[in-house]
Amino acid sequence: MEVNGYIESIFTIQKLIDWSFISNLNKFKMSIFFSFIVNSDFSLCPGFGYEYDEVDFKISTGIKLTDCYKKII
Repeated sequence: MEVNGYIESIFTIQKLIDWSFISNLNKFKMSIFFSFIVNSDFSLCPGFGYEYDEVDFKISTGIKLTDCYKKII
């Protein structure tokens, strides 16, 4: 399985605030495996495991307030 994601949100109130939020999950691989082993006594030995690449997840945000002093005057 390959997983990645990107979300960007911008919140704006005109002449007051601009707020941006960005989250980025870079692509990585994940695998899950199952096994069944039968030994010489005909006993069943189940097993499972998983492995995954390094996960790179970044979040950033920015806030910009409007300078009201200049807008009033």
